[in-house]
Amino acid sequence: MKYRTFSLLVTIALTSATAYAEAEDNKYQSTPEDVAKVKQLAAKLIGELSSKCPVKPVADHGAFIACREALFSSESALRTSLKRFILWGRPLGGDINAALKDFRATQFGNDVFTGTYAPMWM
Repeated sequence: MKYRTFSLLVTIALTSATAYAEAEDNKYQSTPEDVAKVKQLAAKLIGELSSKCPVKPVADHGAFIACREALFSSESALRTSLKRFILWGRPLGGDINAALKDFRATQFGNDVFTGTYAPMWM
């Protein structure tokens, strides 16, 4: 049986962000306060996703609706932590340091992402 894996991916991404923020060779020179903020946000998002969008069978439409409503809410930690819009795509040639003009990306409002796309992967 297939299960949605977005929660797992977010957990991995946030764990990676925390590790990056703590890395000594981080060229952005994260302060202890920055690291604490990343950890706090990661814990908040993981808590929300695990409680509002637990892993369920793909066919569980009720779970999908409940997750979508929770993430779409103006009170959602995920939605409020996102910028006004999200760029979804990748740079040409795979260079992560490419200029934004070189990205193939679709622009979504944070409400579209949290109300439509994110719940599909839960």
